[in-house]
Amino acid sequence: MVAGSGGALAGIVSNLATAQQVTLLQYWTMRDADTRHWLHSQTDFTVTIGADFIIDVAQSAAKETLGLSRGQDFLAALAAECRGGFQAMMMRVQDGEHAPGIVVQFGTDRAAWDVRAAAAPSNTGLHYRLDLSPADAGGDMRPGSPAVSFDGLIDQLPDAFVAVDRMGLVIRVNRAFLDLIQVAAAGTVIGESLGRWLAQPGCDFPALLATLHRHPVRLLETTITGDLGTGTKVELSAAGNTEAQPDYFGIMIHDVSRRAAAPADGQLSAVLDAVTGQIGRTPLLQVVRETADAVERHYIRAALARVDGNRTAAAELLGLSRQSLHTKLNRYAGDGPNDAQSWAAAD
Repeated sequence: MVAGSGGALAGIVSNLATAQQVTLLQYWTMRDADTRHWLHSQTDFTVTIGADFIIDVAQSAAKETLGLSRGQDFLAALAAECRGGFQAMMMRVQDGEHAPGIVVQFGTDRAAWDVRAAAAPSNTGLHYRLDLSPADAGGDMRPGSPAVSFDGLIDQLPDAFVAVDRMGLVIRVNRAFLDLIQVAAAGTVIGESLGRWLAQPGCDFPALLATLHRHPVRLLETTITGDLGTGTKVELSAAGNTEAQPDYFGIMIHDVSRRAAAPADGQLSAVLDAVTGQIGRTPLLQVVRETADAVERHYIRAALARVDGNRTAAAELLGLSRQSLHTKLNRYAGDGPNDAQSWAAAD
């Protein structure tokens, strides 16, 4: 009986020692994490705000650089035109949705900063952590060089501009883009998918985004449909912020509807006149088949030229599988020796 009691006691002591070691290890792990967080926070631009946008905590870097302090209204510190976009982002965060970061401007010098928000529950209620970083951190800002507000330049562009994140959610627009999509305020656009306005069959936004993840797009013709239902023929060029695994994309959109209208009418009349001349000499079904082949061939050539011969990208633009495009290329390559060389170059 005594021997059994001694064994049980030894087991209890062993378990206590193990538990003490685990507790000690957890303590020092937490201390290390707290220390690293404190050191990081001294150079991090981090602000915690309440649901009313009043600053609860401002890290030292945010205080010194942006002049933000506890009790200050964060919304009031932003440039007036940035407040709507910031409020729209915060509404998405409050609803528990993913909200992409946006670019805002502070102070009289209108310095541009990226801001991202996340919910930060606390004992005193729900707060929000704002992580700030200079929007021009990757640029070349040499001492003595003039300060340039790229946001101001973008806003003044006559062509539409929109920036999206990796998932295609809008993070920045200019006035021309809002006019194009028939929306009054930028705040209602931030966080929306660009595919809401770009959904042309064969050239929809998912296909465009997939292409952009691999390489830039130049002078792509498509259609933008505004919120009031108006479709506008446009030409867009786009690229990511880096060549490999870009985090966001800038897209320039040029309205070509008026430029294309007049020549198209003349070209259509010429084509119809040529077809009319075949009446009595060529059966209707043959004319339709030959015309369809000619249109298909021209469309494929144009798509290949647009993407510098990249068959995968061309297939996405055309709404075809790569195998279907390959089959059509092989068929047209057999039409003649000169044509075969031309189609073979599209690889």
